[in-house]
Amino acid sequence: MNGIAGLYRDTPLDNAEARARSMLQSIAHRGPDVNGQIADEHTAIAWCGIGNRPQVPSIDGLTVILDGQIENTADIRNELKNAGFDADGLNDEALLVNAFKAFGTDLFGKLKGPFALAIRDRNSDSLYLVRDGFGIKPLYFTRKTTDGSLLFASEIKAFTVDLFFDKELNADALRPFLTFDHSLPDETFFKGVFRVHAGEFIRFSGTDIERNRFFHLPLGTKKQTMEQAVASIQKVLEKRRPESTANIGGFLSGGVDSSYLTSLCRPAATFSVGFPGEADEFNETTLAKTLSDDLGIPNHTRLVKAEEVFRAFPDICYHLDEPPANLSTVALWFLAEKTKKHVGTAISGEGADEIFAGYHWYNKSYWQLIYERVLPARLRRSLAEKAEHRPNNRLSRLFLKYGPVESNFCGHAKTFLEHEAADVLQPAFMSGPSPREVTAPIFKDVAAYDDLTKMRYLDFHLWSPVLIMQKADRMCMAHGLTLYMPYADYDVLTIGMSLPRKLLLKPSTTKLALRKAAESTLPEPNTNRSKLGFLSPVREWLKREPFASQVRQAMNEPAAAKFFRTDALNRLLDEHISGKKNNGRKLWTVYSFLIWYRRFFPEDV
Repeated sequence: MNGIAGLYRDTPLDNAEARARSMLQSIAHRGPDVNGQIADEHTAIAWCGIGNRPQVPSIDGLTVILDGQIENTADIRNELKNAGFDADGLNDEALLVNAFKAFGTDLFGKLKGPFALAIRDRNSDSLYLVRDGFGIKPLYFTRKTTDGSLLFASEIKAFTVDLFFDKELNADALRPFLTFDHSLPDETFFKGVFRVHAGEFIRFSGTDIERNRFFHLPLGTKKQTMEQAVASIQKVLEKRRPESTANIGGFLSGGVDSSYLTSLCRPAATFSVGFPGEADEFNETTLAKTLSDDLGIPNHTRLVKAEEVFRAFPDICYHLDEPPANLSTVALWFLAEKTKKHVGTAISGEGADEIFAGYHWYNKSYWQLIYERVLPARLRRSLAEKAEHRPNNRLSRLFLKYGPVESNFCGHAKTFLEHEAADVLQPAFMSGPSPREVTAPIFKDVAAYDDLTKMRYLDFHLWSPVLIMQKADRMCMAHGLTLYMPYADYDVLTIGMSLPRKLLLKPSTTKLALRKAAESTLPEPNTNRSKLGFLSPVREWLKREPFASQVRQAMNEPAAAKFFRTDALNRLLDEHISGKKNNGRKLWTVYSFLIWYRRFFPEDV
C-alpha cells in the first residue's frame, strides 16, 4: 500500500470508520488504484495503494498494513520456515503478520526496504507504528484531539480533515526552520503532531506510549584499500539493480549519483528538469541528454518557467505538509509530474551523499586546516565557547566556524544565522529551540568519534529523514509516482560508513570511492562532475517582476506581521533587488512559510 490513515482510542469510538475514510480521502493521491479498511471497537484503519495490491488479511487478531515495499521477503520467508511456520504462498501483508507472530518486535530490525507499518494487535489491544531506518516512508501521529483519540497517517493533511483534530501552529518550529529549512526532528509545524522517527517503532496501548529505536547507524571505519572499497561498492550496487526496467524511469541530473545509477540500471528512459534562460547551474538537461544518448536511453526533459513555479507553489506547500524552503523541492515537483506520464516508477539517487560523503561541507577548507594545525583542540574549544556569548562579532563567528563540530555544524542550510533570525522574527517566535539545542542530543551519541562521522551522523538523523526523504516521497506521491532508491539500503550504508576519510574526501573532491566505482560503467567525464542536484534559480527570479512584487505583497500582509518584522523583510528584499546582497534563500524561506501558512491556516489570513 502507499497511504495509511487511522485512529485509535482506549475507549469505544463512534463513527470511526467514516473518520478513517475521510482522512484517507485527503491522501488518496498516494494510492488511487486500490483501497480498503479494517475496524473494531477501538480502532479504524484505512489504506490505499498503487497497482493491483491484494487486500490486507487479519489473522488471529493481527493485521499489518504496509506502506512501501519489503525488499527481503525471501529472507523473512526462510526465517519463518526455519522457525517452524508455514510461509509458502503468502502475500507480503500475510507474511508480515506471521513474521510478527513469530518474532514480535524483533521483526522490524530484520526488514529491508522503504516501509511504514501500522499493526493492530487486538489480542493485547495495542497499535504499533513503525518506520524504516532511512525514513523513506512518512508516518505521523497526534493526540491533539478533542475526543481523546489518537490519529495517525502517512501525511499530516489527513488530520486536518478530522473534525476532532485541534489544529494549531507550533510556534516553536519557526525559529529552527529559519536555520535548517525544515521543522524540528520530532514535533512538526503543527502543534502536537509528531513524526515516527526513522528506525523507530511506537507501541500504543490504552493511554500508554512506548517508543523504541530498532535501527542504529553502523559506526566505525575499517582499514581497506581503494581497490577493496571500489569492489565492495560495485558488488552491492549490482545487487540493487531492478530485475526488469520495462516500466521504470530514472531521474538524471548529470551528477555522479544519478549518472552511475543510470549507467548501472539502464532504465527505460531518463527524466530531467531545467529552467530556460537561466545559468547552466540551473539547467542540467544538456548534460543529462548527452549521457542518455551515450548510453542509448531516451531522455525526456521538462523546462519550467518561473510563472509556473509561483502558480504551483501553493499546491507544493499542500503536498509537503510543511513549508518547502529547500530549493530543489520545486524542481522535484515538476520532474515527478513529467515522469509519471511515461512510467510508474523512477530510480533516484537519495542517500548517496550521506553514505559516501558527498556534501561539500564535509571537506575542510585550507584555512581551517591551518587553524587546526596551529591551535590545539582545547584552545579551539575554549575560543568557540567564549564566542558563543558574542555571536554577532566577526572574529567570534570565525572562532565558532573553525571550532568543534558541535559548536558550528548544523547541517546544510544555515539560511539565517541566529542573530539574523532574531532580526526578522517577532520576539514571541524566538521561543523555539536554538540550532545548538536541536543538534546537541544527536551529537551526544557520537561524542567519541571524528568530525566527519559526527557530521554524517547528524545529517543522517536530521537533514536526510526530515527533509531529503520527505520531499522526495511527497513530490512523487503527489503524482502517484513510486520511487526506487538503490543507495538507501542497509548493506550499501554499512559499506559506506566503513570507509575511512582518505577514501571519501580530498581537497575540493567528495565521494572518492563512489566516483572510482562508477568508472566501471560510466564515461569518465561524468564521474568527476561536481554535485548538481535539482536546484532552481529562485535568487534570480526574486530580482524580477512580477515575482519580486508577489513576494513583497506576501511579506506585507497582516498575517506576516504576526510572525515577522516586516520592515526587516522589506530591507532584505530591497538589498536583494539592488544587488547589494544575495538574500535569495532567506527571502524564499520566509515566502515558503507564508504561502504554507496561507494554505493550511486560511482562517487566520
